[in-house]
This record gives sequence, structure tokens and C-alpha cells, in this order.
Amino acid sequence: INGGNAYNVTAGKVALKGTIRSGNDATRERAWRRVREVLEGVAASHGARVKVDIHRGEPGVVNDAEMAELILAGAKASIGAENALNMPGWSIADDFAYYSVRIPSVYFRLDIRNEDVGSVFPLHQAKFRVDEAALKNGALTLVSAATVFLSGQRENPGANR
Repeated sequence: INGGNAYNVTAGKVALKGTIRSGNDATRERAWRRVREVLEGVAASHGARVKVDIHRGEPGVVNDAEMAELILAGAKASIGAENALNMPGWSIADDFAYYSVRIPSVYFRLDIRNEDVGSVFPLHQAKFRVDEAALKNGALTLVSAATVFLSGQRENPGANR
């Protein structure tokens, strides 16, 4: 929110920028409608005008069920079931969605935070740091999933391990 620089002066203009992310178009449409309603209500209560300009942005990521099962099986086979708890199933709006609307895809998390280094900060936070040791888990998962996929043994992915 940018609305001037003095606490005791009413700003002549205020700009609000942000992101509304959702894995579901209906939810995002409802959020856009509510943003408009709230801003119009606030403006009307102060005798002001509002211009709402919402850009559609990326579509929601929708994981393909078969690809999600393949990645989960690959993770369980290569890094163990206990390390595969958060993969896949995380759906949001992201650039990756442009792939997922065209071909069967899956978006998954590696859990790349190292809690042993002290403070843990979430994604999109200035102090966030990747635990590069987790990248090995991603590579192992992808190799295992690709091997299962290419071998055609998707019914029982861990059978040949």
C-alpha cells in the first residue's frame, strides 16, 4: 500500500498492489469480487473514487493425478516414505501452470529448509535460505520417477528396487 509519506496528511492518492493466488478459478473470482466490493465500500464511505485494475495472472496449478502418484512413488522408492510427506499436492497459482494446462504435470515441494541452522524463514521472505542438501532428494525423486515412467511399470513403482 502506498499512500503518501506523512502520518498527519490525508493522501491525495493511494495505490494498493498485491497478488491473489489460488489453485481454483472460482475461489480467485470470488476474491477479486470481494476486493472490488471492499475497495468500493471504503472509497464510498470517504467520498472518494476508486479504480480497480485486476490482472488475471497465471492460472491455478492443477496436478495431474497420475503424475502426482508417479512422483510420490518415486520419492518413496528413492528417499523413503517419511521424506515424501509433503510431495506432491501443493497447488497454487504459479508460472508452472502454463505447463500444467497443456500437458500432464505435477508441482511438488522438496522441503528445502534446514531447521538445524537456527531461524527458519518461509518462501518469499528476505532471510529465506535454501538447504542445498535437499536438492539431492529432488534429483533422486525425479530419476526414480523417470525410471518407473520409462519402464512402463507404473502400477508397482518400487518393485524393481
